[in-house]
Amino acid sequence: METGTNKGGILADDMGLGKTISALALIHSRPSADRARKTTLVVGPVALVHQWDRELRNKTLPAYRLSTHMVHGQGRKLSWDELRLFDVVFTTYGTLGAEYKRLQKFYDKMKLDGVTQFDQGEMKKKFPILGPKSTWYRIILDEAQCIKNKSTGAARACCTLQAIYRFCLTGTPMMNNVGELYSLIHFLRIKPYNEWKRFQDSFGCLTKPDPSRSRRRDTDAAMRRLQVLLKAILLRRTKKSMIDGKPIITLPEKTEEVQHVVFDDDEKAFYTALETKTALQFNKYMKAGTVGKNYTNVLVLLLRLRQACCHPHLIHDFDQPPPDVENAEVMMDLAKGLVPEVVNRILGADGAFECPVCYDVFVNPKLITPCGHDTCSECMTRISDQAAQQNVAEGGEGDNHLKCPTCRGPLSMDKVIDYSVFKQVHAPEGGDEETARENRDSEDDSETESETDSDSASDSEVDDGGDLKGFVVPDDIEDTEDEAEENNDADDDDDDDEANADSNESKSKNVKDKSKGKSKSKSKDKNKRKDKSKGKKPEKKVHVSIAMLKKEATRTVDGRRRYMKYLRKNWQPSAKVTKCMQLLETFLDVEDPRERKKTIIFSQFVSLLDLLQVPIDQKKWKCLRYDGTMSADLRNDAINKFTDSKERKSIF
Repeated sequence: METGTNKGGILADDMGLGKTISALALIHSRPSADRARKTTLVVGPVALVHQWDRELRNKTLPAYRLSTHMVHGQGRKLSWDELRLFDVVFTTYGTLGAEYKRLQKFYDKMKLDGVTQFDQGEMKKKFPILGPKSTWYRIILDEAQCIKNKSTGAARACCTLQAIYRFCLTGTPMMNNVGELYSLIHFLRIKPYNEWKRFQDSFGCLTKPDPSRSRRRDTDAAMRRLQVLLKAILLRRTKKSMIDGKPIITLPEKTEEVQHVVFDDDEKAFYTALETKTALQFNKYMKAGTVGKNYTNVLVLLLRLRQACCHPHLIHDFDQPPPDVENAEVMMDLAKGLVPEVVNRILGADGAFECPVCYDVFVNPKLITPCGHDTCSECMTRISDQAAQQNVAEGGEGDNHLKCPTCRGPLSMDKVIDYSVFKQVHAPEGGDEETARENRDSEDDSETESETDSDSASDSEVDDGGDLKGFVVPDDIEDTEDEAEENNDADDDDDDDEANADSNESKSKNVKDKSKGKSKSKSKDKNKRKDKSKGKKPEKKVHVSIAMLKKEATRTVDGRRRYMKYLRKNWQPSAKVTKCMQLLETFLDVEDPRERKKTIIFSQFVSLLDLLQVPIDQKKWKCLRYDGTMSADLRNDAINKFTDSKERKSIF
């Protein structure tokens, strides 16, 4: 492809066929003849750029070792004149997008000031990757589907890069529709389709098919054009492909085995009740004809059922804590200050929200003021943390790098509100039932908080908070007005009341028993303390919920220790976790350690990995973690320990 007119292309081989190795072989076999322009730039997700560096070192003999540099984190301080001395430079899409934003700001400022000539030495230092003098020999985009959205900063930055040769490596060049190919073609500069208008004119009908006969002819013609285009620029091979009559790769047969998990009685009752309430809520939408408007809520209902299958505590215990009274008042003031256009847009969404960062659906998003765009709580926290780290690295303060993920407008964490607060201000008449539900949720939370406060230790450690005890059907699914359901609920309430009465009676007995034998001196001391405290405002006790613990665990080692300590103390099994432990025992219970097989456990819920780690630690099995809450260095270290280091003999 480099010897042709396209000067590059898309390598879309199936996962595991060695796209990385193929690209490294290309770098070795076709070095630049111009020593002033010899550097290959490799752009990839933060999780994979370290893998590239490791593969380059492991697969190359010392005599042919290439010089490399990582432009990420502290490695971003080199200028272009220093970067061009390396054979290979690695960077991430995030770093590239951040530099692109800074470059656009710089150009806008110079334009306002009327400056047309720039100090090239200064440009090389400030913008080493994207500067006008930064001319690369070859650019390789790994996991190129990361730029499928042409509007993102990373996609625009990649298309701004200057190089002789360009390649996209991706196992999924098109995930949802034909339009996602445009960014890759635009980056590769395949004329004339690297222009959006020409691309739309040629292939736009494939993104929105029309069943009419005339439009079907256009669609068929567009499909043929697309096939010709892809044949010219794209190579895709699967594990079943043949080369010279031989399989491209010989692998052992993959064996898939499904292990069915059976609920115990408590989990079965919990799931059945949750499923019943979910069905009732969905039927309400059906009768009202509002399923389309509430598709996000329906997906959330299904998500809750999936979480209940994994572990019932995933539903409520790991949710974001509700805002306190003071924050709620500030949020209400911010909500009142929103302009009518923004208010109408949010109300028009009818609760159908999808995070622009992680594409997950959620019911109570965070709303950014004054633009009113939404995102989920976890992504908002991640954006804030990343901006803080970037400010520290550059010696700045405040929210300099905080931008709205949708419109790229300024974002201040002090001006973020909850959708629930927005509804109280702008849609109180339409949300009576939901408001009542939220009030019930907050009451439940406050009860849990008071219990936790009474049991918490002086060092603010969370101990017997009761958050992880018992399976309780969440109240965030609205009850029906059907009489039969009300009767069922009444029966359930009677059972709960009896259980609560029993527990309260036993608690009161314990308190009475403990109070016997207390000395009079202690009561005198208590009276003295009461006298001293008169006239002073009672100190507000800070409640540390499990959601807050989880958030702190992603930031500090001490926070992680406290979080895991809490989970260990209050841990309860679930059918799926128990089954997983049984399977692990069969894999590891082998007399000869050399015959043990390595196991990777995947979950779509990081919180489930936290819960699963508790019994694994109790068994004293060495395990490693790899998830998005970890830094790039920690993730790379985990991969090295699992695959490359001497420790692999003890970590399975």
